Amino acid sequence: MACTRNSLSEAMLEALGDALTAIAHDAGVRAVVLAANGPAFSAGHDLKELNSHRADHDRGRAYFKHIMTTCSAMMQQIVTMPQPVIAAVQAIAAAAGEASQCGLSYSISGCARTADIPAGYAGAHESLAGKFWNFR
Repeated sequence: MACTRNSLSEAMLEALGDALTAIAHDAGVRAVVLAANGPAFSAGHDLKELNSHRADHDRGRAYFKHIMTTCSAMMQQIVTMPQPVIAAVQAIAAAAGEASQCGLSYSISGCARTADIPAGYAGAHESLAGKFWNFR
């Protein structure tokens, strides 16, 4: 999914949820490292996918709710994993891609990392600032 900058599409959210479920039940896995391919850790939600449902009878409201519910469930999986979950953030993490890190055990990043969080997430992110490590 590097061509979409690892956006949180419906397919990506489902794949992450399925993988986290399998890992949580595997006693042989001692830690989880989330990493990405391409120029972004995650661009956040797939806005093209969300916009494509504007033509739905409800202008996309049901699909939007479905995506946000699916994303929330995946983020809750991260928080409740029996194994520590670490993000290896090598590049930009925007919006939900950045917010998803708030539930991690740790987030480790290099000098190329930037964050872009909408104002609504700012309080949650700043309260967890001690969990983010930046190596420069």
